[in-house]
Amino acid sequence: MVYSPGYLEKVNTAQVEVNFYSTAKSDGELVWTGTTNSFGGDSPMKVIRELVKVVIKELEKQNVIDRRN
Repeated sequence: MVYSPGYLEKVNTAQVEVNFYSTAKSDGELVWTGTTNSFGGDSPMKVIRELVKVVIKELEKQNVIDRRN
């Protein structure tokens, strides 16, 4: 016997890697990298905006960037 619940569930998930390079040198030295846990969402743009906020906060916390200027 095969069970069929009678509905289809679609789940979109992604994992994002962020690499931050310095432009002070011509070869673009990698100065920071981060990887998200898997996440899902109905609105890709909302997820991207939230991810940017988290990355900026972490870059400031680790003194990679300074947005006070």
